Amino acid sequence: MKKLLTLIVVVGGVNLCQAQNFSASMTSTQEVPPNNLTGTDGTYGFADFTLNGNTLSVSAAFYGNSVGDPTVITVDDAPPGFNATGPLFDLTINNDETVVNGGLIDGSFTGSGTLTPQQVTDLNNGDLYVNLQTSTMPQGEVRGQITAVPEPGTMTLMCVGSLSWLAARRKKV
Repeated sequence: MKKLLTLIVVVGGVNLCQAQNFSASMTSTQEVPPNNLTGTDGTYGFADFTLNGNTLSVSAAFYGNSVGDPTVITVDDAPPGFNATGPLFDLTINNDETVVNGGLIDGSFTGSGTLTPQQVTDLNNGDLYVNLQTSTMPQGEVRGQITAVPEPGTMTLMCVGSLSWLAARRKKV
């Protein structure tokens, strides 16, 4: 029985130590106030985030920005419908911008920053966002709230369930 409990603790501990994944879909309608930019599908970028400890890392792409050259991309702390008082940290705009049909700008950005315990709580509550600012829209052209990506915990649940069943069966013998 001690071996079984040790195995459950180890499996559960490994699952808890994994990095958490988040994502954001950036649109002009999430800006506060919303702007009326148009694109092929209304989405202007996607960002993938990883929280490892208290370090939040991001890798993302934007496309079809029609108003101006990107000037800064930030991670901010405010719930949907509200603006932050200032950025938590800036992200790096990569030098891979391309101009496509009709002067639309595509590119990517990366970066990371350290979060306080309260900011980690805000992240888990969906209160952090990524904001792309341009030369003609310095307050933000597109924005995306950062939301948690569901973790594939099915295997862990199956293992714990199987181990529990074996332990219960073993007691009967």
